[in-house]
Formats: sequence, C-alpha cells, structure tokens
Amino acid sequence: MAFFGTDGIRGKFGEFPVNRHGISLLALAIISQIGDNRDKPIVICKDTRESSDKIEEMLSTAFSSNGIKVIQIGILPTNATSIAIEHFQASFAIMITASHNLYYDNGVKIFDSNGKKLADDIKRRIEEFILGNVENRMISYNGDHSYIFKYDFSDKYLRYLVNYIEIDLKLPQLSPVKHKANILFDCANGATSFLMEKISRILGDCFNVLYINHCPNGRNINDQCGSMHLGSAQEYMTENNIDLAFSFDGDGDRVIILLSDGKIIDGDKILAFLCEHLLSLHKIDRITVTRMSNSALSEFLLRKYDIQCIETDIGDQNISNILQNNNDILLGGENSGHILLRGIASSDSILVSVLILYILNNSEIEANNLMQKFDLYNEYLRIEQSITLSADSNYIERINEIESMLANYQDSITKKVVRKSGTEPKIRIMIESKHHNILCEINQLLINLFNT
Repeated sequence: MAFFGTDGIRGKFGEFPVNRHGISLLALAIISQIGDNRDKPIVICKDTRESSDKIEEMLSTAFSSNGIKVIQIGILPTNATSIAIEHFQASFAIMITASHNLYYDNGVKIFDSNGKKLADDIKRRIEEFILGNVENRMISYNGDHSYIFKYDFSDKYLRYLVNYIEIDLKLPQLSPVKHKANILFDCANGATSFLMEKISRILGDCFNVLYINHCPNGRNINDQCGSMHLGSAQEYMTENNIDLAFSFDGDGDRVIILLSDGKIIDGDKILAFLCEHLLSLHKIDRITVTRMSNSALSEFLLRKYDIQCIETDIGDQNISNILQNNNDILLGGENSGHILLRGIASSDSILVSVLILYILNNSEIEANNLMQKFDLYNEYLRIEQSITLSADSNYIERINEIESMLANYQDSITKKVVRKSGTEPKIRIMIESKHHNILCEINQLLINLFNT
C-alpha cells in the first residue's frame, strides 16, 4: 500500500502524508467511509509528541466542519482508543502516534466501529481517495469547532482493564501484602506517562510502585528510554533496589520486562509465563505468534504444556485477526513485546503489566523470580539488524542481495526474516541458528555488504 504500513500511517511530521495537506485528505477520506453513520462521533486519542496536538487540531477541525462530532480523549495508550469506540458508539477512532519512533515522526492508527484496526479493503479505499485528490490544494474548512468535545477517559479505561482481568480472565482480586515488592514502570515519556498515579492507587496495597521517564516535553518520547532503550530502567533498578521493571514504548502497546538480576524478558517469554499461569483458569491448546518468534518458544510450549504455536506474519494486527477469528485462542503476541488477549483489539502494555502483577499477587512467586521456571528454554541463537537506507534506495534489490548471500547458509539457518520495515525506512533482518560461528560469519558479511 502507498501509505499504510504494518501499523497505520507513519512518517516525518511536515512531510506528506503527515502534513496539513495529507491529514486533511485523510480526514475527508475517513468521512467518505462513514456512510450512514454521520450521527456517530469519531474518537481521537494521542501520544505526547509535540506534533500530536497539531494533528489532533487538523483532524478535529476537518470533522467538525463537516458536521461530525469529535470526542478528544487526550493522552492515553493506543488500546484506550479501541475501548472508547464501544463506550461512545463511535464510527471510527484515531490514535495519533508513531509508536516507538522518535518525536519528529508521527502518524495515525485507525480503528473501525467494531474497535478493530482497519481491514485492508477500507485502507485501500482511503488510499485511493487520497491519491485521487492529492493535487487538490484548495481544501478549506469553515472553522466550526462546535462539534468538538473533550472527555477524560482515563478512569474508564483503567476500570475496563481491571474488569477484564478479574471478570474475563477470572483472576482473584488483589490481596494486600505485608512485604511489598518494588515495581518500576518506564513510561518512555509517552502515552502511559499520566496514568502512573492512578495505577499506583490500584496496586498500592500490594506493590511499591515507582516510575521514570513520565515527564514528556514533546521531544523526549522514546529518547534513550522505554522498551527500545532499556539502559535507563536498568540503571535505575540497580541504584534503587527494584525487583521488577516494565518498560513501555511511546504509545503503550508494547512491554519488555527487566529482572533484578539483569535478565530481559521479551514477548516470547511473557507468552510462556502467561500460558503457565492461565492454564488453570482457561483451556489453552494453542496460541498465535509471528515469524519473529524464537523457534524455541514453540518447542518449549509443545513439549511442556502440549500447546501449539500458530505462526502468522509480522504485525500485531495479524495476531489480532487470528484471535478474532478463532474463539479457542486466548492469547498471542510478538517477541518485540506486543501481547494480545482475546477480546482486546490492540496490544496494551498496561493491561499485560497489571495482569502479571495480579498473577504474582495470587501466587507464591517473588517478583525478582518471575521467570524462575522458564529459564525458559534453550533459545536458538539469533542476530537482528536494522539497516537504514536512503529514500532513493532500491529495497527489492538490497533484499535480494541479502537473500542471495544467506542462501549459502540455508542448511545452518533455522529461521530467517528479511523485510522492508512497515514503519521506518529500514530493512529488518533476523537470522536464527544453533551455530554461533555461523551467525558471527553472517553478521560480518552483512556489515561488509552495507558498508560498501
């Protein structure tokens, strides 16, 4: 597709399509898909980038000027956008974010009236509308803001998550404890930043809650913090006797866990942990993962719990689609930290973190021994690289070069993914093998290939 990547539309703010012209066309394209639902509102949520307010204003003005009610729910994680659709009976909802990218990028994730990310046919119609009107530079609005309303949705969002854990997942309510573990949240100066005090009140009888990187200034989102840069949380853990840390990304849809002994718990290990502890409450015969999942996860779950892993393409929307179409599958995710549960349209770092803390509270596991039973499996060795290319680079040609080189090692590689990123101008490479020397050799060849 021309504009939609693996997770919405994304790019550098000020450059098409993430500029005033592109956002105006996007708003009109969305209006063209509303049909008979013009009496229903559109929900808008955002992260903390300095450009998010501007994009919110552009979208809101376009919708309001066309007589469509807009409900702005402020700065909240992406999944809150989806949850708000049902609450407000909205026709669409838009999350303004560029996820884990730095502040100068921005974009949108769009949800339909069912709270799901847009189906491909709707994306195509939106793109066709934009491309068909891209030469129209005369778009203007009457400036009518009378249809724009602000609503603090944070309490309803958090109550929804607690109800999901206690009612849908059937976990007992939290029980006060005498000796509280020290828990850290790294908010990446992003969409979860302003929820921490409320989350502390939810967890306060059971855990000592601390948080860092929760003071966004418009430019520090994902900047040397959060799930993409774990050093900030690791340093704080060492200096402050933290038992367990949860690191989020800018829009709060991915989480990576850190243990006090320095171990990093990625999405694969989180899935294994959740399978172990939800098996007593739910039948789990299979889960869904992406091609990026470590092969050892599927081997481990099949061997220990007789759980099969259904593999799909990269992107949490593909995980979500499988969960929506298979009522017997409770959960799925990506090793990057996107974890989804049945009935939840988007991955949610707050939900997953609080769920894990519920499990700890209702078990005899100490927080700093979270993964004691899961050391976890003998992971296959892997290398992961992201190669940044210039705008005029021939991606197909470069990918073919890499594939040609890797063909010489096909007997030693257990899994490989070479693809154009759907969110950044990069080629992403993942190669998995049981042979350390082979991976070292391939890694050096990749370095040589892209330095020539």
